[in-house]
Amino acid sequence: MVVVVLLAFLGSSLRSQNLQPGGASSTVQPEAAAGGDTAGIPMGNPPAPIAFSSNRDGDWDIFLLLPDGTLHNLTADGSGAHDYFPSWSLDGGQLNFLATRGENQSLVPTQVKPDGSNLRSLSIVQAVFTLVTESRFDWDPAWSPDGQAMLWESLRDLNLEIYTISTAADFTLANATRLTNDGGRDWFASWSPDGTQVVWLSDRSGHEDIYRIAANGGETVRLTETLWDEVHPMWSLDGTRLAYVYNDGDAELTAGRLNMQLMAADGIDPHPLGDGLFSGDPLYLPGGAQLAYVSNETGHWQIYVMNADGSAKRRITDGTGDALFPVWRP
Repeated sequence: MVVVVLLAFLGSSLRSQNLQPGGASSTVQPEAAAGGDTAGIPMGNPPAPIAFSSNRDGDWDIFLLLPDGTLHNLTADGSGAHDYFPSWSLDGGQLNFLATRGENQSLVPTQVKPDGSNLRSLSIVQAVFTLVTESRFDWDPAWSPDGQAMLWESLRDLNLEIYTISTAADFTLANATRLTNDGGRDWFASWSPDGTQVVWLSDRSGHEDIYRIAANGGETVRLTETLWDEVHPMWSLDGTRLAYVYNDGDAELTAGRLNMQLMAADGIDPHPLGDGLFSGDPLYLPGGAQLAYVSNETGHWQIYVMNADGSAKRRITDGTGDALFPVWRP
């Protein structure tokens, strides 16, 4: 009740405030690659700062990789917690993620700044306090493959909902298209590779399921209907399949294991990924010139970057651990 009252009090002022995405450049220059790996794809650096989850140091932590190749572990606090699914605030000043830092190692919302400071897990009361005092209502920006639109999640309409907006428009809710309108929590949205569809998570059924909708709005299609949570959908690069994490009562994530599942883009034939190969989770830079994606083609999950036309492909992570869930800093 405290949350509802406080959000209602803030509602009218939140709707009128301008959104302030960070200043990531829309012009990206390809980087010279050096070295190589067993798959024949050279190593290189990212064209912009990129955050991701990795177990390269043992536990799953949140890392930030800079264009000069410097890698920072932002959550190595010795707690043994596992940190998953990072997303940026729209101003690029904070990372939000889920971590096994709650009671009995339950997954709870956690935040950290890009320099690794102010690592904190949040209760409901703390989350509301943060919302008010820091004015960070907008999270998880993702740019369309053609560079003409941005997708993000916002709390400005009193619930976690998904919006799109033209990159040429002023960043206010009045100029945005609201894709979801439900009492459930809608988040972790991503564009299809052709930019025509959006998939996301929602707990409107009582647990996390994957849903799909046309990028310009329309009918919502529920793709998963199990008794457990399906988390963080990732499009294959050709747009025909979706990979995701199947979270069986938190047990797998609590232990640091990712149970990866695969299904057709229409939700047909869900099954364990197992030893199958997958390349996907395409994430475009503003302007659409380059994209990052993940692949397990070397035997471990690694992050790659390439030009939008498929040229200048290079691998930006290495080691024997896995790296997943990349997000560009806005």
